[in-house]
Amino acid sequence: MKKRSVVSIVLFLCLGMFFVLPETASAATKNLEMSQLSVTAATTTSVSLSWKKVNGAYGYYIYRASSKNGTYQKVAGLKKGKIIKYTDTGLSPSKTYYYKARVRYSKKYCKPVKAATKSVSFSDAKPAVTVAVYKSGSRVKWKAVSGATSYRVYRATSSGGSYSRIGTTSSSKLYYTDYSGTSGKTYYYKVRAAKWKSGKYTYSRYCSAVKFRTVSRVFVACGHGTDILGAWDSGCTYKNMSEAGLMLPITKSMVKYLRASGVYVYTDADANNNKNMLACVKWANKKRISAYMSIHCDWRYAPTGTLPLYKSSADKKLAQALNKGVRSNVSIATRGLSYRWDLYELSAPKAPAACIFETGSISKDYKKFKKHDAYGKGLAKGMCSYLGVKFAD
Repeated sequence: MKKRSVVSIVLFLCLGMFFVLPETASAATKNLEMSQLSVTAATTTSVSLSWKKVNGAYGYYIYRASSKNGTYQKVAGLKKGKIIKYTDTGLSPSKTYYYKARVRYSKKYCKPVKAATKSVSFSDAKPAVTVAVYKSGSRVKWKAVSGATSYRVYRATSSGGSYSRIGTTSSSKLYYTDYSGTSGKTYYYKVRAAKWKSGKYTYSRYCSAVKFRTVSRVFVACGHGTDILGAWDSGCTYKNMSEAGLMLPITKSMVKYLRASGVYVYTDADANNNKNMLACVKWANKKRISAYMSIHCDWRYAPTGTLPLYKSSADKKLAQALNKGVRSNVSIATRGLSYRWDLYELSAPKAPAACIFETGSISKDYKKFKKHDAYGKGLAKGMCSYLGVKFAD
């Protein structure tokens, strides 16, 4: 036999032994008894375990459950038989767990052992906090802290800024809704628990600052409808059509798309244009909104095309965004933007920006108005663009 052939055979046999060894090890250890686990230490978030080395073991598997007869999940796979301890981390404070283990390749588990994490002292406790939109406000929620008699809620405009207390709740109320935040503004929230004992308060730790952008709030008024005296005002008319009748479905469409995009909308369109101009402005001025707008169309002899009206520079930005949104969605001309200093719905609203969207001629553009869903969608796109809110189609 040639020397090269002998070497090849030896290498083949060695490789064969190498790949067979794990199977041999598995067969040799499948009946090994796992030594009993012992709990050696526990913190608020961890449990430490140890056990006696099992001769012939190629490693160990550790399992955990929340009850003795519950479903056990593998939490560790230790591939060396000389390792005889393990610390399970990321656990919840004041909670009982059960552990069992087996030798690697063996199917025999040891008996379950009970272990409990330590409770957190009140002064070291820290509420777990989340923030989400709730109606027109920001709802701050947290999990209960053992021993608390009340909770304090704080807000700042930057993570490391000065936090002011904005609310206090009882121990049974684990949320606070902030309606005082400016529309569409980013805030940072913190919460801590308080305990009244022996005539004084002690406090838990603050939670980490939670960043949250408040919901954007706007007022959208439908042009005409109920007048100042409470009578019905149809606005301009043409044939069997009226301004109030044409603008209402456009307004409702705009409101629908804004709400789908996460914008909170106050509007008289929900009640079919039942409030007059004075009532709408009064209502809007009680709310912390980002923008006020009123939707109209021009009379029968007006030129075709949109004509957004504005007074301030902020109004102009809103008017430009609305005009762009409509014209990107509907094939309609524009007469540009028009500055007006004399109109109530531009002067009276306390919102940072206001616009009266004068929407073309009733006689020349009514066919476009009747495409109310597309028109309202365009207005909603423009408003979202102005607010910096992602439009949801």
